[in-house]
Amino acid sequence: MTAPNKKVMDAIGATIKPRRSVEERAIQTARVLSDQTALTSYSEEDLQRARAAVETTQKHAVYETVDINLIDDNPYNSREKYKQEKINERAKSIAASGQVTPAAVATHPDVPGRYILIDGQYRKRALQLLGRKQIDIKKFKINSQIELYLLSKLHNQERENECVLDHAYAWQRLMKSGLIKEQHELCTLEGKSEATVSKTLSLLKIPAQILDMFDEQPDRLTLRAGGELLKLCELLPIEEVVPIAREVLLDEISVRELENLVRTKKTPRNRKEMALTYKLTKSEIVDGGYIKNFGNGKILVELRINDAAAREKAVTTLREMYQSQQNIARTPSL
Repeated sequence: MTAPNKKVMDAIGATIKPRRSVEERAIQTARVLSDQTALTSYSEEDLQRARAAVETTQKHAVYETVDINLIDDNPYNSREKYKQEKINERAKSIAASGQVTPAAVATHPDVPGRYILIDGQYRKRALQLLGRKQIDIKKFKINSQIELYLLSKLHNQERENECVLDHAYAWQRLMKSGLIKEQHELCTLEGKSEATVSKTLSLLKIPAQILDMFDEQPDRLTLRAGGELLKLCELLPIEEVVPIAREVLLDEISVRELENLVRTKKTPRNRKEMALTYKLTKSEIVDGGYIKNFGNGKILVELRINDAAAREKAVTTLREMYQSQQNIARTPSL
């Protein structure tokens, strides 16, 4: 496979204007990534070089203290929401003992003098809560957006076990940014099968009302349980799925029970009835039609008779043949 030119790894050519809030700067960073003129597919060789660069930069980190407003949130971070209780606890700890551990940041690959937060989201928010203007950082030098993603992923794995919902959100942002365009590229990047990637991303089709229930404990939504909840959302009104999702959150229902529930809620498909069909060609009696014998006790007869007198005669003949006159109520067809 031929490796793309250096532009692939340097990636972005646009710049970001600092915004007033962290959230706006993170959004703007993602917008820069969507510049399609600067993005092409990454080959396995590209990813290997990026991984090697990340391993090297970790050995040459620099410790500094910088203005906290120079730190942008990571657009590839798997977590979007943070527990206020945990932020408050971290703020109390910092107020009592100072910032013991520096936040891990990467040099912004597109905006000189700015940094992207890799690890330390709670520390940063705690410092902001305390009104602190500076933050201690451990700085890593990176050269491309793909290196930023890989460095973020490495720190997330070292810090805590990410769950499938974390992966789903991170992969969705990665694809929306334009850095990764196709699912097969994501499979190469993550070393996952196409089935796993597809099933993981499909969890985000679950209505937000239900996904929001797992904000505090996203690990409670496993790939299998999420898949079954998604099926239930397609079969039932959301108000009926919410209490079931709550059982999943509280670990009060097993995956097997969910699967059984899906089976019971599915509307069985009506089997197409098979019949032996005898076609009636034009004759002196009828102009056409057919007789269908379904083999289950049902016979369907359709006769096409254009002459009104002949039609009446045919009706009378059939009626007299199969049932006595007094038991037949003549009902006009609609």
